Amino acid sequence: MDIKKPIKSVKPTELHYDLMGRAFKEGQYVAVADGGLYIAQVIRFTPKMVEIEKVGGKFRSKRLRYASDMVILDGPDVFMWVLTNGL
Repeated sequence: MDIKKPIKSVKPTELHYDLMGRAFKEGQYVAVADGGLYIAQVIRFTPKMVEIEKVGGKFRSKRLRYASDMVILDGPDVFMWVLTNGL
């Protein structure tokens, strides 16, 4: 029986820029529009996509999304979101 090993994150490239042209870093919070707007945290990078984990819901789920479909949230934006959502 083979045990799956976690896939290592690759080094960010020119494919890993948000909608505004800013580079991603692991651990950053982003806004994602995918059938609704939600907040997620960057987990790791694949050669073409970014793995994110949705926060603020009942369940945390990991997803792969293209970097150009997200916008990086700065400190004040995340702070206000936490205050308004009671996390």
